[in-house]
Amino acid sequence: MLASSADCVPTTQRFTSSPPVLSVITPVYNLEGYVGGCIESVLGQTLHDLEIIVVDDGSTDNSSAVVARYAASDSRVRGFRGPNRGVSHSRNVAMQHARGRYFAFLDGDDRWEPTFASTLVGLLERRPEFAVVVGNALSVGGGVLDGSPVLPCPDEGREIGFLDMIERENSVFIMSVFRREVFETTGGFNEALFRSEDYEFWMRAAAAGFRFVTHPEPLGRYHRRLGSSSSDSAAMFEAMMKVLASARGFRHRARADELGAIDRKLERLQADYLLSKGKSALLRRDYEEACSHFWELYRRGEGLTHAAVSVGLKISPGLVFRTYKARLRRLERARERQRATVDPGPVFASELDATRHPS
Repeated sequence: MLASSADCVPTTQRFTSSPPVLSVITPVYNLEGYVGGCIESVLGQTLHDLEIIVVDDGSTDNSSAVVARYAASDSRVRGFRGPNRGVSHSRNVAMQHARGRYFAFLDGDDRWEPTFASTLVGLLERRPEFAVVVGNALSVGGGVLDGSPVLPCPDEGREIGFLDMIERENSVFIMSVFRREVFETTGGFNEALFRSEDYEFWMRAAAAGFRFVTHPEPLGRYHRRLGSSSSDSAAMFEAMMKVLASARGFRHRARADELGAIDRKLERLQADYLLSKGKSALLRRDYEEACSHFWELYRRGEGLTHAAVSVGLKISPGLVFRTYKARLRRLERARERQRATVDPGPVFASELDATRHPS
């Protein structure tokens, strides 16, 4: 998994002489309007003994120049730049150059509250049995999820394990802090993955025996980008299926309950994938393809509604298309009415594009 950083060159040279407590791992691609705020949120932490390593993944804008300006005034900022190879490669390069006892992921358009680092690092120092603290953040960037937590907010944190990650892919979150040994043991991100790469990384860490605990209080700002996209969500489901299929081999001896959970999750994701493909084809007015996806959903036991849609697409595809478009308009109005209070779950989440780096 471990990447070579030979194609990434440092854009800044200064750094503090002694290793810091925390290394912040920040990939950037065309984020000149955001990365400054990200860096400032790190430099403004109540935990001062840290560094932020920003790897520019071949940006075509002025992201590197923004990073260089901050590095010129604060030696805790370190910049690297290389050709576009994806977010997994960028994070691996940053981790190879990181010097801290603890690592933290923070993407270039996200931010931390001032106490994020001290709170999560402090938890790891008090609880040596845990290797990863899963953080939380509030969603920003527009849309119905604005101001809502990315993860649920129970009163207390809890331990999560490999089985939890199989059953609920949102039990982990990229905005987390972990011990250096997690990287050294797992070897970093799988650079063959361009979606769900963080999910796969956390699952391998859990399978290797590292223990995870959540810190549910939102202490960050997670920037969501709204996209078009049933096609994007179909690619997301496809990537998750690939990760889960490979997860069967993550443990030396997989447990029967874990293997069963993987099979059940794959069944559910396959249905989600077919539904996304069907909706995308319908919106493109590719009625033949849409009909096949909805019929396959019915054949798999997902309900008579899908059979009705499939038959309707054969008899009167225009009517089905207009009905679906009208439903989307109603959902959009509902989003606007409930923007600050409702987490819509999978119906709306499928239309969010959270991918922020190209392949």
